[in-house]
Amino acid sequence: MDDSEHSIVRQNTEMEKRRSQLAKRGLDLISTFDSRSSPLIISVHSSRNSVGKSMVSTNLGTIMATQGLRVGILDANFEWHSLQYLFNLNETEIGHSLNDYLWGKCEIQDMVQDVTDKVGADIQGKIFLIPASMNPGEIARVLRDGYDIGLLTDVCRSLIKSLNLDVLLIETRASLSQDSLHLIAISNVLVEIMRPDEQDYRGTAGVMDVVRKLNIPRILLVINQVWSHADLDGIRNRVEQSYNCKVAAMLPFSEEMSGSGIFSLQFPDHEITLGLKKLTDQIANLSIPSLSRDGDSVQGVAALNNHRMPLV
Repeated sequence: MDDSEHSIVRQNTEMEKRRSQLAKRGLDLISTFDSRSSPLIISVHSSRNSVGKSMVSTNLGTIMATQGLRVGILDANFEWHSLQYLFNLNETEIGHSLNDYLWGKCEIQDMVQDVTDKVGADIQGKIFLIPASMNPGEIARVLRDGYDIGLLTDVCRSLIKSLNLDVLLIETRASLSQDSLHLIAISNVLVEIMRPDEQDYRGTAGVMDVVRKLNIPRILLVINQVWSHADLDGIRNRVEQSYNCKVAAMLPFSEEMSGSGIFSLQFPDHEITLGLKKLTDQIANLSIPSLSRDGDSVQGVAALNNHRMPLV
């Protein structure tokens, strides 16, 4: 047996050991990931800003990591970078960002932050954050000048391989920007977040019309910031009938959400946390086609790889 065969045997042994450990704790999430060659890529998107993408991304990732999975969270929301705050990272702790890589200032491994110990809980898996820059000049530059969108595919592929990820969560920019479409297209799950107001009803309708053409294997709708007096059944029925898509979670408005840190760890019995855990379980139980590590599943926006364009 040569070195490569020994390596494969070791990887398979480690994978089976992890599966066994998770099974002993009664966890089913690992069953989502048939093998390390088919990780789950989840894009978290919305038609506009300030609807809860960062909250959902960080809490989904943390819940998965508490159940033993290795999770990467990529902040591709260059304008509204809040993931690092939720993980209690300050600017001095971030050496390099996604912006630096896109401009050729660092290697992929240089921008990875292991934030597992930052969440202040007993995490069985791992959480890796890839932050966007907090520097106003860098934000303006990437929005004004654009970048090679094909690099995003390289980033995702390299992160999955080098960090041995089970899940890569991607917080995209809001609206139908070119980079958001590209990231959605290379995902096998889209979590689309909206609030129950007329602006979001219209905006989400436009998003759904476009993303369905990208052949995303699974789309889950999350309705966030629902008022306690709202007609929950009426909202759910309107959304599901309008978009022909299942509402995976309805999360209530809560004043406790205004703080920093990971909400699901701070308020483990809160209705929002319970809703996020149910969303995680639904993702785990989806029947999802595997994605190629080489990006062969990308359809509809493949031409974006060949063009450098402003992200408008």
